[in-house]
Amino acid sequence: MLSNVITYIDLRLSSLGYMPLMYGLVDRIRIEEKEVPAQYCKGEWKLLEDFTAGFIYHRIIGEISSEDIEEEETVSCEAYEKKTYPMRMVFLKAKSSFENDIYDSEKIGNEIASYLKISNNKSVCIELGADVVEVLPSSINTNIYEVFDNEFKGIDKNPLDYILVSVDYEIIIQGQVSCFDSICK
Repeated sequence: MLSNVITYIDLRLSSLGYMPLMYGLVDRIRIEEKEVPAQYCKGEWKLLEDFTAGFIYHRIIGEISSEDIEEEETVSCEAYEKKTYPMRMVFLKAKSSFENDIYDSEKIGNEIASYLKISNNKSVCIELGADVVEVLPSSINTNIYEVFDNEFKGIDKNPLDYILVSVDYEIIIQGQVSCFDSICK
């Protein structure tokens, strides 16, 4: 279910034209002195270290919440549930790829946040079998030092050479409990 929403988000972002490699959902792992984003694929962790090409990834940044929706149960015999996934999307690309405008990070952050925002897209709801699918950006961070320190501990790179943007957002999915059971198994 989560992978479908992230894939849809990445397709929307790719239309911006300047997007680097897209890794989808990743996790942060510790290896020696490093704490870095990595993708688990075919039984191995693959570190996201290609700073030359740049990349985008998403990661879960907190506890996934779940709540029963009782008012929906009065309309239907089926139990309803709402799940909220706290997420972060990180964009990294060499500054030399852009105009070297001091406002590039802010422009990119605002564009990404506007493309992240989704409210009940019919095709996404139908694909998931959900009643509600929302993606709601909550904050944009363009402070290169903060983003670098939060995401790439122990990496020997100069943050000033990159445009680094993180956007925190929530994915909210609401539907019948059986919908979550059948898709998540």
